[in-house]
Amino acid sequence: MGIPYSRQINAAFEQVTPLVAAGFKVLRTTRDISILLAVIQVLTVILLGFILLALVLLLYCVNPDLEEERKAIATPWLRYFASITIWSIFKTLFSTLVVMGLAAAATWHFFVAKQWVEDVEYDANVDADKALSDLEGEGEIEGSGNGGKKGKGKGKK
Repeated sequence: MGIPYSRQINAAFEQVTPLVAAGFKVLRTTRDISILLAVIQVLTVILLGFILLALVLLLYCVNPDLEEERKAIATPWLRYFASITIWSIFKTLFSTLVVMGLAAAATWHFFVAKQWVEDVEYDANVDADKALSDLEGEGEIEGSGNGGKKGKGKGKK
């Protein structure tokens, strides 16, 4: 007595499963896009802060009424930039490359781990499909009555 209902449940499950998988892919893509947008927004704020700082320093340098403030604020920074040597540039580039390499390695590991999870999910889906087909095959042996067709027999031959 419960067999027709279980067939209807299986048919409904088979219709819903691809929709859930597609929704999961959309959510994953949306997450990646939102992370990228957040990084872009942070970089925009940082660059706008640097532009504002440069404009304020330009104001101090150009205005003759702010001579004392220029000597107290702008001159030390200009002396610092004038003291930069080739060796300090190489040290900075090397340390930046090391940090960026570590960040790239961490990002690569994150995406490899993400791919590993997708592979495991794929293997699990293949195993689940095989188990479902085995269960359907056992039901046909017992005699389902419609020759192994699903539904009400209105499908293609």
